[in-house]
Amino acid sequence: MANWLSDHFYNTLCGIFFAVIGYFSNIQGAVHVMWAALAFDLVVGILASIVKRKEKFSMSKAFTAIGRAIGATVLVALLYAMDREMHQEVAATYNIAAWLIAGFYAWSASENMDHLAGGKIFRMLAGFIEKRVEDTAGIDLKAPLTSPQGGEQEVGERKPGDGNLKL
Repeated sequence: MANWLSDHFYNTLCGIFFAVIGYFSNIQGAVHVMWAALAFDLVVGILASIVKRKEKFSMSKAFTAIGRAIGATVLVALLYAMDREMHQEVAATYNIAAWLIAGFYAWSASENMDHLAGGKIFRMLAGFIEKRVEDTAGIDLKAPLTSPQGGEQEVGERKPGDGNLKL
């Protein structure tokens, strides 16, 4: 019995892994778009911070961005599983979440490109994305955020003790 378990343990793990991959194969397009937007934003953001803001490269910022992207991917996968298993067919919430996440990365990349290269096109693109998000989701990307403790904070800024940013 012990020999059978040790012989088939790897096969069982591979089977489970590929079953999970097969279950989530329908969201691969959304995940690829999110990760492509993240990669572009990450590269442009690093270049903008080094070249224009004269900051030193920090690997912790890259790990933070990758951690957020993994969290976003898990969120989209969870929303997909909830839609599928609860037979929710009104709207694909995982697509909506992926669209918002990729859109935020695109907006951030256009802001960084404006800092890096200048030019009217990147400001126009950032303005277009801001207007599109505000029209579609009702969120003003330029508005200051309020924290649970009161007061305002910059977009994307976290204060110790904040659970989530409020939009």
